[in-house]
Amino acid sequence: MAFRDFVLLVVKQNPEISSEALVLKFKDKYGSYESARAAVYRAIKDLTSLSCVHKTKDGKLRITAKGEELLTTQMKNKLILRLSEMISKHDVENADRILSQLHTLVERTKENPEFISIARSSSGFYITDLLFLEVLLDKKIMLMEKLKKSLDKYKNFLKEHNFPDYLLFPFSEKTIKKLDANIKKDQEIKKIVFTTSENFRKALAKKYNLDPRKELVIGKKLFKRFLLEVLETDFPLSPTDVLGVFDTGKFKIILKSFEIEVYGNYKDLFSLKTKDYDRKFIEKIKKEKISFP
Repeated sequence: MAFRDFVLLVVKQNPEISSEALVLKFKDKYGSYESARAAVYRAIKDLTSLSCVHKTKDGKLRITAKGEELLTTQMKNKLILRLSEMISKHDVENADRILSQLHTLVERTKENPEFISIARSSSGFYITDLLFLEVLLDKKIMLMEKLKKSLDKYKNFLKEHNFPDYLLFPFSEKTIKKLDANIKKDQEIKKIVFTTSENFRKALAKKYNLDPRKELVIGKKLFKRFLLEVLETDFPLSPTDVLGVFDTGKFKIILKSFEIEVYGNYKDLFSLKTKDYDRKFIEKIKKEKISFP
């Protein structure tokens, strides 16, 4: 509800309330008496001009029949209408919104006990409708569990047939050492070609006295040293910048300011994974809602 409607509701709950007493009821909401007084007096002026509030000779406020009608309409038209529409249709797809609206109903009732009687009389749904929603939610959860099992089965099928995959690691010394150990022992990897963004290429050219127009080929022995130096260097780049891409023939390693993405076939990547990699990756997705490459 708009602030004006809340003022009208308080006037209804407190017949013959004075303007100053009304201000005191909203003081905590605004943080200061002056701010509350300005807001309340504006609302009283609007409500009086709409004939929703009558001001007696001694300055007391009283809600009018028109004010009662407006208050009922406002309450019904907003929260209760939305709830009635979603719940009566057993709209399980909007279960989160329904719960949010029900929570609002409970909180408003705590603030203004009068609200529940108006909501009850204008409700367009029934408690049994919530039982229907519970059943539909249970069915949806069962379907999601079934889909999850099927997804797991197909995921294992793709693993068996060595489909492409990628891993995400923090750009850290530990990750660099892990990649370096894997690359050094792999006889199939002969050279590492490094291509990079224009900004980073210029920074590298200046630091290592290189020609920024040529691709950079790094020997396997220098891979760790090069990455460690990059890690320790403060280049003027944003967290989302791609610093460069290493191509080993077996892996494509995308280097970012704070993260390393490693692409390759599943079985080749498996040796880079720790036992708890999948668990930690899932936790990261849930907590941070990370974007996928």
